[in-house]
Amino acid sequence: MKTKIVKAKNFTPNSFFGDFEKRLNAFAIIFIACCFFWHWLGPISGQFDLSQPIHILTGEYRGAWAWPLTLLIFVSSAISRNNFGDWLRHSPKWQAAFIVVAFLFIFSDLGGARYSWSNLCFLVFVFLLTALSDLNNTIPRLISALVGFSFFSYSFTVLKMTVFMQNRNFDDYLVAIDNLLGLEWVRINVLLIAHDELNILTIADLSYQLIFPMVFAFAVAAAVEGRDTFVKYKSSLFFVYAFGALIYVLLPAWGPFVGQEFKNIAPHWGEGGWRVAEIQKIIMQNSLQIKNRNYFFEVIPAYGFVAAMPSLHVATPAVAFFIFKEKLGLVKYFALIALIVSAWSALVTGMHYFIDLIAGYFLAYFAVNISKKFLNENP
Repeated sequence: MKTKIVKAKNFTPNSFFGDFEKRLNAFAIIFIACCFFWHWLGPISGQFDLSQPIHILTGEYRGAWAWPLTLLIFVSSAISRNNFGDWLRHSPKWQAAFIVVAFLFIFSDLGGARYSWSNLCFLVFVFLLTALSDLNNTIPRLISALVGFSFFSYSFTVLKMTVFMQNRNFDDYLVAIDNLLGLEWVRINVLLIAHDELNILTIADLSYQLIFPMVFAFAVAAAVEGRDTFVKYKSSLFFVYAFGALIYVLLPAWGPFVGQEFKNIAPHWGEGGWRVAEIQKIIMQNSLQIKNRNYFFEVIPAYGFVAAMPSLHVATPAVAFFIFKEKLGLVKYFALIALIVSAWSALVTGMHYFIDLIAGYFLAYFAVNISKKFLNENP
């Protein structure tokens, strides 16, 4: 009797990436489903508009720095590729790129300011993306990222709503840790210097609003870099937001802007027309509503609730830094600058304690290393 020999299936990186993406997507679906059931079976009630996160993203892209930042990071990632020169010489898509940009310029009012610096950067970005990238791969990745962004924003917001349901907070403990580490005086001095100069506050206000454009810009860079980099970036962000939301619930904190000390240092912050200050008023009002056990919202505002520990404004650029730091090109330096500026603006706006920034940094390190472990693991 002959014995049938079954050959083992050869392992390839592509097959593993496919398996990892399937497992990641399955875990994301389970995570979203759990949040969905908590929303509809728990005390929280209200509708969530899945288009809200996209409106927030496009709203932040109306800022003066968003498209220049995205264009700069995209060009840096494209130049770092070995075949960039071949792209420039032999790309057959220049005509198509010109037609796309001309269509946008003629038939879209581009926010009513066609000739603004921001819109010029947007048009150049679209032109280069169309001409230089492999649209068959890049566009589906970015579209899938936007769809995932909307659904995950829903889950993240539902968890963020629950932060103050139990009417407890750890702000005093976080300040005590900052004092123990000798970092509280740093935070106070950063506030004193910044709130003594209006131009510095303007920079901090604009910088803090760049969180989602930064995420998108580095997502574009990761997509241009290749599939493995994009999968690493996407999965690391997933772990950052999933674990970050859970930490919000376990360690609820309001942040410095709620306290009297911040109000004494920055007496005019809430009256100066700063957009972040206006956002703080809204998220404060929403969180107080939860604290007072009023769980009904006609429309649940995406990201519209207070949570300080950890700082995801630090974690998201830190993810980009950890992923790009070993690669060629300038993207890693832009990620490092984004990390520093974002951390500074989080202190100046009173959104975070210093320990929140440290926690966000290590959360990103943890998330990236989990992704790398899964990606390098043999099935």
